[in-house]
Amino acid sequence: MSISHVQMMGKPTLEQGLLNQAIGFFNGGSRCMADISITPTVTNSPVSPALVCYAFSVELYLKLLHAISSGIAPRGHKLDELYGSLPDETRAKLATVYGTSELAVHVGSVSGAFVEWRYQHEHEALSINPQILINIAKAYHRLARQLKPELKVFGENNVV
Repeated sequence: MSISHVQMMGKPTLEQGLLNQAIGFFNGGSRCMADISITPTVTNSPVSPALVCYAFSVELYLKLLHAISSGIAPRGHKLDELYGSLPDETRAKLATVYGTSELAVHVGSVSGAFVEWRYQHEHEALSINPQILINIAKAYHRLARQLKPELKVFGENNVV
């Protein structure tokens, strides 16, 4: 068995750390959603882990937007509560970046995804549109980059 060792080179700022993790979990969700060929005729994608990763990414982006606006990242997993406690100005900017006035409704529809899909076995049935989580994460990312362009993102500002 091989052992992997991961070491950070210095502690990032709260905002940079939240952004790094949000991107990492979004990336994890994207990898899980990829259709992997098991045989030439059968594909598989682990949807539950993808949804958990996407939902956690959205949560981290919300905490990042809080940190940008107030310097403090709140706790909690309920996306609608984290969204609702953002300053009005930030919510207005998010709606513009998201491109529809339905953002609050969409956030509400996926609010419990992180908890529900981690414990899918406890439910008889669950339903969610993964594209809503993806679109929300993309909008939150774009706004965070607009508000704090100095944050480093590999491939976006030529940081290696």
